Amino acid sequence: MKLRTVLTSVALLSAPAFAGTPDVEPVLTPAPSASDGWEFRLAIYGPMMGMDGTVGVGPVVGTVDIPFSEILESLDGGFFSSFEARGNRWSINGDIMWLKMSSSSYPGPNSYLGFKQEQFMSTLTTGFELYEDESTVFDIFGGLAVTSLDVDVDFTTFPALRPPVSRTIGGSETWIDPIVGLRARHRFADNWSVFGSASYGGFGVGSDEYWQLIGGIAYHMTEHSSIALAYRGIGVDYRDDNFLYNTKTYGPNLGIMFRF
Repeated sequence: MKLRTVLTSVALLSAPAFAGTPDVEPVLTPAPSASDGWEFRLAIYGPMMGMDGTVGVGPVVGTVDIPFSEILESLDGGFFSSFEARGNRWSINGDIMWLKMSSSSYPGPNSYLGFKQEQFMSTLTTGFELYEDESTVFDIFGGLAVTSLDVDVDFTTFPALRPPVSRTIGGSETWIDPIVGLRARHRFADNWSVFGSASYGGFGVGSDEYWQLIGGIAYHMTEHSSIALAYRGIGVDYRDDNFLYNTKTYGPNLGIMFRF
């Protein structure tokens, strides 16, 4: 009798509280995906940049040619860093580049041109994601580019039968350019990805023309760190009453990237 009572109690407890009530499926809330939050990237590069073009301060105008093969002799210092914050199809991107360079040339048979430059360039842009899948991101962006230059030009002539005539002129300029562009990143293997961007600006607001092209490849050592090799080219055409700067700066950048 006691055994029957126990079995009956277990059966009642195992059954639904009400026979006419349907089974209720548990509600599972999916975990938020990575795209629901914000992702951050930071990159630090060592730039090895050459330069060519025309630089003028006051009446002294000269041609500057620093090929990549001579960059170790002409590059006095350099640093480049970039960051990205991305979430909800929007992104904020920025970079900072500092270069200190010097060179010399002989523009004529009886003349010497010494050139020193300290260059600071920075961009800040806001991007919107046009396309994204598991391996590819494609953005459009717009923002501002700031350029600051400190240039010293030493021009010396050697007239026949007369002492050399030397003249040193220095100048500093800072200006801001509006820019627009496209940016893409594609992961083609578990540990490899390629990236690139193209921007254009100036439009006579600051400089007459500003452009920047970047293309590179990255190897992902861990989920949060990568090493990257990029090639960068920057063109600037800026003209003021006493200042001329029409140059192209270009070369490889090797660095490390962090994702968190």
